[in-house]
Amino acid sequence: MSDTQGGGIGFFAKGALNVPIIADTLALRVVGYGERQGGYVDYTVLDGRNINRATQKGGRVMLGFTPNDDISIVATAILQKQDIDGTSQYSSVLGPFLADFQVRQPWHDKLQLYNGVGKFNLGFATLTTSASWYRWDVESTNDNNAAFASVVSSARWCPLYTSIALGVPTTTCTAAQRTAYQTYARSKAPFGAYQPRYVRNFIQEVRLASNSEGPLRYSVGVFHEDRFDRTDTLPFAGDPQTGGQRDPVDNLGGRNILTSVKQTAFFGELGYRLFSPLTLTVGLRHFDYTKTVGGEYQGYNFTNGQQPRPYEETQANAKGWVKKFNAELRATRNVLVYANAAQGFRPGGANNIPNLPAQYLVYRPDSLWNYELGAKTSWFDRKATLNLAIYQTDWSEVQTSVSTLQQGGGNFNFIYNLAAVRVRGVELEAFARPVQHVTLNASFNYNKAELTSDQVDSTGFVTAPGRTGDVLTYIPRTTAAAGVEYTPPIRTGLDGFVRLDWTYTGQMNTELRRTNAFYREIGNFSIFNARLGVQGASNFGVFLFANNLFNKYGLNRVASATGSPDYFVASRPRTIGINMRKGF
Repeated sequence: MSDTQGGGIGFFAKGALNVPIIADTLALRVVGYGERQGGYVDYTVLDGRNINRATQKGGRVMLGFTPNDDISIVATAILQKQDIDGTSQYSSVLGPFLADFQVRQPWHDKLQLYNGVGKFNLGFATLTTSASWYRWDVESTNDNNAAFASVVSSARWCPLYTSIALGVPTTTCTAAQRTAYQTYARSKAPFGAYQPRYVRNFIQEVRLASNSEGPLRYSVGVFHEDRFDRTDTLPFAGDPQTGGQRDPVDNLGGRNILTSVKQTAFFGELGYRLFSPLTLTVGLRHFDYTKTVGGEYQGYNFTNGQQPRPYEETQANAKGWVKKFNAELRATRNVLVYANAAQGFRPGGANNIPNLPAQYLVYRPDSLWNYELGAKTSWFDRKATLNLAIYQTDWSEVQTSVSTLQQGGGNFNFIYNLAAVRVRGVELEAFARPVQHVTLNASFNYNKAELTSDQVDSTGFVTAPGRTGDVLTYIPRTTAAAGVEYTPPIRTGLDGFVRLDWTYTGQMNTELRRTNAFYREIGNFSIFNARLGVQGASNFGVFLFANNLFNKYGLNRVASATGSPDYFVASRPRTIGINMRKGF
């Protein structure tokens, strides 16, 4: 049970049951849970308190079959449902946790996941096969008033409205026509968009890994993915009284996008221990995928420039190799030094938006190389550990969300390969048990993530602001965490429990360019969490907790649009509660 300051009541309940069916051979585990997070954002226009409250419920069933020491089969089913009444965004003008949205923004999702894993010891190697199928259904609604207010004021799509709705062909509008267009458009306010969508995915992998205790070890395998997703978008005229859709529904011009990805990869890894402390590993993976994106535009939309278009498909495909190298040196019993170099990629795809020139329909895979040098050490008979790593990531042909303001392009973003990025950083982790019943932990990360080339498109069609040296958005330069835990014995079988945790999020920027009108600097805040209670045998425990103990206002997201105030998302206010657990 929990209570959020200035918000609502929450709860969390979880239960697990283990059922041996055949001793040491067949067993069943069933887990169920339910959670409600109290909301803390209030609407001022629509009637709504604690509008961002959320509920989640679900369960997991696992069936394990081990007929002998060489065979293990586990089947898992997971079901989860989540309902969120509204967004956590609030207005920068009204003040913390007050929002003036005119369209309600609920979120509903349901996940089904089924997985089977089999492991077979063949003596010389272990064969592992895994197959998963999942479907994720989502329904969400967005308030689009901020986005469309400036478009309506500029009368950008007046010629389209005048030509189609009024039957007067034109490429420019008179003052009277502009007034007529704006009167029509504003009669549709508040503007909302309803988006039902789903993802369906089947993934299978087979892997053979050596069991050898000698200097040579290997693994080989094959991976296959067959994914399909669909997104429908229904822009609608909202009901100013309820914040929902009007009755009957006033469809302002919908569209749908269908995407399928079929990918197959073969991979292998070979490791060799040159001498006792040094092991070298090399890995290779060949990928081959085809991605198809299709969609249709169902009617005119006079607020974003959409025009009807029958279903069309665009296909993108690629194949290639990615590589991995690793070296590990066991310098002493307590010191391991390692170096990694690993290549990665993200599949390309196809855009499906109105009036996009042919050269922008397909975007290529982007790729990266990640380099890491580090050490893992233990001290004082393993009562303390200290791990250190320095890393660099070189990211090329970055898939970037860009926009076009060309007439006929609409108010749509699309994906295009632009520029390159470099990330350099250092990471430190420490753990210590200085005296009995006391543990300490700490971590620190510093990184610099910036563009190493300009986001420039030679045709001038693409609008992208980034230039060499710009720092990537929403990546804090510094993050840190620390914790202390004390478990004094109270009596036989019962211990006290005291824990304090601290996290720090460094400064972030919301846009690439400081000259951008929407550039903001956020972050730079600390959060403390505390927990106090008792614990004992059979997984027994009773705890009082306080998250965000000092009720710190930590701003971590900003949404900006021309002609409207910023909308913020901040850390959850102080939440206090009690937690109980018991095993049987």
